[in-house]
Amino acid sequence: MTTSTDSSTAAACAARDRLPLGPDLDLAHAAALREELLARAMRGDLHLDLGGVSRCDLAGLQLLVAARASARANQQLCTLHTLSGAVRSAGATFGIDLESTDQP
Repeated sequence: MTTSTDSSTAAACAARDRLPLGPDLDLAHAAALREELLARAMRGDLHLDLGGVSRCDLAGLQLLVAARASARANQQLCTLHTLSGAVRSAGATFGIDLESTDQP
């Protein structure tokens, strides 16, 4: 049973563990960001804060989709928090749903 205290503790923990991304989530930054995401995934669930992303292209979206797929394959979560307008727009342009919640 989850209590409100458990929920607020979990939310605070998730906020503390969030990895802020941006301002560019694009081809020029994808390789370096991939390495950082792989290192973070070795420690557990991924919580990615996308609120600071002002530029996002298909390579950036591919990185997010791959991170979610990899987490799912490893029985982990990859949660995308605070999607910026740039991320939402890129997702809509390429028909990629970033709003859905992944569960392991």
